[in-house]
Amino acid sequence: MHAQTAAARTADAVPSATAQRTADLPLPTVAELAALPNFNRPRLSPSGAMLAAFSEKDERQVVVVLAVASDIEPFLVAAPDWRINWFKWLADERLLVSVSVAENFFGTPVTVTRLILADPRARKLKRLLRDETGQGAMQIQDRLLSTLPDDPKRILLQINPDDAGNAQARLVSFRGRQKAGKIVQRILPQVSRMAADVDGNVRVGWGVSKDERSGVLRLRDGAGEWHDFSERYNAGTFNVLGIPVSDPDLLYVASDHEYPLSALYEFKVSTGTFGRRLAQHDDSEIADVELDAAGERIDSVVFSNQFVPDLILNPDLKALDAELDRMLPERRNVIVSYTPTLSHALIRSSASDLAPWYLLFDRAARKLEAYSPAYSQLHQRRLARTTVHQYEARDGLRIQAYITRPVDVPEDAALPFVVLPHGGPHSRDFLRFDWLTQLIASQGYGVLQMNFRGSTGYGREFEEAGYRQWGQAMQDDITDGTHWLIEQGWADPERIAIAGASYGGYAALMGAVREPELYRCAISLNGVSDLSALLVRESRFINGRYASRHIGRWWKDRKSLKENSPTQQAGHIQVPVLLAHGEADRVVNVRQSRMMNRRLKAAKVEHEYLELPEGDHFLSIGTNRRAFAERAVAFLQTHLAAAPER
Repeated sequence: MHAQTAAARTADAVPSATAQRTADLPLPTVAELAALPNFNRPRLSPSGAMLAAFSEKDERQVVVVLAVASDIEPFLVAAPDWRINWFKWLADERLLVSVSVAENFFGTPVTVTRLILADPRARKLKRLLRDETGQGAMQIQDRLLSTLPDDPKRILLQINPDDAGNAQARLVSFRGRQKAGKIVQRILPQVSRMAADVDGNVRVGWGVSKDERSGVLRLRDGAGEWHDFSERYNAGTFNVLGIPVSDPDLLYVASDHEYPLSALYEFKVSTGTFGRRLAQHDDSEIADVELDAAGERIDSVVFSNQFVPDLILNPDLKALDAELDRMLPERRNVIVSYTPTLSHALIRSSASDLAPWYLLFDRAARKLEAYSPAYSQLHQRRLARTTVHQYEARDGLRIQAYITRPVDVPEDAALPFVVLPHGGPHSRDFLRFDWLTQLIASQGYGVLQMNFRGSTGYGREFEEAGYRQWGQAMQDDITDGTHWLIEQGWADPERIAIAGASYGGYAALMGAVREPELYRCAISLNGVSDLSALLVRESRFINGRYASRHIGRWWKDRKSLKENSPTQQAGHIQVPVLLAHGEADRVVNVRQSRMMNRRLKAAKVEHEYLELPEGDHFLSIGTNRRAFAERAVAFLQTHLAAAPER
């Protein structure tokens, strides 16, 4: 757990990128790489006197609260059965924490969320709400709409009070444990999620149509009238990213109506028209906007392409950002938290081969000091470096790829490789530090990652090219990347494995099904294995058919679902398989891997099965992460380290 003293915080503690890459340092061990981060995602309190961060205690993720300028005993927010989702400062004496617990509702495994109010000064914790009637309100209680900075005794919370998933906005007091209070926004038809400005005015609502085939979007204008923009929402990219309080008729929207990649615009709700274009880049979509604490102006615009610098509009932030890049070259430096006056700021500094460090900026003293590494055990270790490439899929589509080579291996060496497609599938990989990639590279293997079609960040057309392409065009992109790797002379064609988590685990299994001569073995962590069973399970949840619409339709697409389900094709697998799954996974049910385990046994396929006790989808228990890492390393050593005999 983080226990660094103020006296130990010096700027010199952060090694330069060049120094760490050239230093004679040992490689990390499996245990070091598999350890949970000891200091992660920190946030400053409003005054800057305190900070909170994710940390680790007794192999579990906790939140630790620290005083910035003194060495008082840390205050922990933790419980044995909690998984902490997020936290947010309301005041120096109030930290709001979302926790989740794996439960079963009427035989269906679900995640239940609760809000905990922490008082770091009094060192007390209390649960904010009582259980309510209505399945939705019983299950989800952490959808924060506004912290209401001008109302220090209440917050605005979304509650879904009925079994249909419809949303309300209610004021919640901090006095004891209570039911959610006064309704300030009543239910809107087919609206299951809401968003509000800083002052608590609900101005955005979205959800799913009754037939679960299209999205619903409603926006409120300055006169308080709601307008339906579902048609525009379904026709192209139209995402509300910012809700300024200065103009109740204005929203900041990412839209692709002028460019293939979304740009940022002002949007007038009452007239349904776009105003000024605020940001646009030919090589990137808009990912997000950051408003100032008052919710009045845009501080910065974040692009999806990490190689496109953020557009920083706050002059003080812009000056600090430039100073950071000067002081910490060859790193990606991100201002992750700052006080409303910018008296203090927290910075994350990292690279693909440099584990993150967090630094603290004191504006009055004009000092930038190292505060804590994210992984203290990796501070003095050599890590592998990742490079960025592109290859062409069989239909000509350009795919961005990332290659990580082990430390001190010549670039022209043909290595054993692990192909590691990302999860989602509608997400993406970045050039960044990643513990799993580093784990594989530390054992002497190269790693190939790619943003196959269907990945986000490359425009709507690129993402839609992956719809209903599980095991098909998306899988072809992964296969084409593997062949490209061989053609470059970088991979030993006799020693290539495929591995992944979640959708990546599915892709690993389908790779073994479809390419029996290409991969030597496959590893699936928390992976999907049966598409029909996945769709049946998703249909039991509110709006589940809409959420899973890009996979396929249970009856209409039944032939394709069978052909592209590893459980149904287990007999085609000719290479060893490692299955690992968290017992309490509420994203991909453990039954998926249990079913695959049975099918592999029946087909007499060589395989191993590892079930992680109490494990979730994210390997958030340290013992589980280490158990998976050790088993995966041993599995690769057995099946990939040596070339096969001919």
